Amino acid sequence: MDAELFQRRRSSFGAAADLYDSIRPTYPVEAVRWLLGDEPRRVVDLGAGTGIFSRVVASLGHHVVAVEPDEGMRGKLVATSPGVSAVAGSAEAIPLAEGSVDAVVAAQAYHWFDHDVAHEEIARVLRPGGVFGPIWNVRDESVEWVAELSRRAAFEDGTRAWRDYDVERGFGPRFGPVESAQFRHSTLHTVETLVALVQSRSYYITADDAAKARIEETVPKRPEGCYAIRNMTERIPLRDWRKLGVTTVDRKPLPLSDIPAGLVDVGSRKFLVYPNYDAILGYNCAHYYALTVALLAEKIGS
Repeated sequence: MDAELFQRRRSSFGAAADLYDSIRPTYPVEAVRWLLGDEPRRVVDLGAGTGIFSRVVASLGHHVVAVEPDEGMRGKLVATSPGVSAVAGSAEAIPLAEGSVDAVVAAQAYHWFDHDVAHEEIARVLRPGGVFGPIWNVRDESVEWVAELSRRAAFEDGTRAWRDYDVERGFGPRFGPVESAQFRHSTLHTVETLVALVQSRSYYITADDAAKARIEETVPKRPEGCYAIRNMTERIPLRDWRKLGVTTVDRKPLPLSDIPAGLVDVGSRKFLVYPNYDAILGYNCAHYYALTVALLAEKIGS
């Protein structure tokens, strides 16, 4: 990717801030605990975007300062992340005092940094013994339909950066050796929400209309692992379906608890609701498997 395109993609997300915040997956709390431990810390979230990772960190009792250069993304962060302090800034120019924080994290952002400059800035704001931990949600390509999605789309979203990252290279002379860990999780997607996830990526946001149409065509129309209405194998909590856009439930009293209580509209599709499960059992949806990949290194010296 040439420098001009890199910069254009790097600064493209503000135009899609609402979509980004609604469709990007969250992060497992186990990954946050691995990075930061259980004791409350003062944490900088660099390139914090709309605050998706900041909110998880704050929910575990840490004081979070979210540093985000894009006004649109930062505005969404402020609106959706009570208790998180948001400031304008970047990885290359962190508006905090020297030695003022216990940890710096970067969720889905490290691949956009000017690494040599950023490493020095991160070390500057960290106290001695503080830690730096970049983290990504990436597609789990050990799942065949997810791997096929990657092959068909030829994604250029930067999340392959961790696969190419040489932990022996480290984060420069002011940091110790790099550790790494992975955490597997999944989110539920329909075809429509999977398309929306793709539409939140920088390569889509910056593409012309023809390229956007080609990208959308790569999304499988019936992902492997869907659930058939007459071959139900899994109970899906209603709270997960609400994230997929469920807005109406027609519940009618029926004499038997194992008889569907009604239908739920999700886009143009209908799903059966079983009151005894408090769940929707449907079709044309799939678990989209992801790996949360975290790297961690301690600042050495003063």
